[in-house]
Amino acid sequence: IYSNPQEYPLSPDDVVIVQADRGIDLGLVNLVDDRFAEHNKNSIEEGQEPEEIIRLARQDDLDRSSDNREFEKEARDFFREEVKRLEVEMKLVEVECQLDRRKLTFYFTADSRVDFRELVKSLAQKFHTRIDLRQIGARDESKRLGGIGICGRELCCSSWIREFKPVTTSMMK
Repeated sequence: IYSNPQEYPLSPDDVVIVQADRGIDLGLVNLVDDRFAEHNKNSIEEGQEPEEIIRLARQDDLDRSSDNREFEKEARDFFREEVKRLEVEMKLVEVECQLDRRKLTFYFTADSRVDFRELVKSLAQKFHTRIDLRQIGARDESKRLGGIGICGRELCCSSWIREFKPVTTSMMK
């Protein structure tokens, strides 16, 4: 949920620039409705204000975003080559580049803790930007990749569950 204090004329499917949790990024407007924001204030932590929309996206922002998708592909390929070369046991899930390219985030899964210091050094040397490696779990991987569950519907992890609570063995039984 983002606020619109500048009162930009927004409609669904407009592209905007927002301050996301990981930096400045593009956002796609899904819904414009003050009642929705009022109703969902409880989803924002107590005492916090919603982030603001910085501005409407311009063509150069869209071009930069497109260039970043190509940059992410290059980073993905290089990451996989380096993982093989360094013989690190990890699986790349997703690469995410900030709009301004100040940070490149690699999401990966691994069965155990991984020493990736050498990998970070080679990534930083290659891409000349801040590198962030984040180990995620299986449910986070499903949320990022999406898919269809055995019920035939979109995975709950990627559609409506926002926060994963721990699952115990007794719950599964």
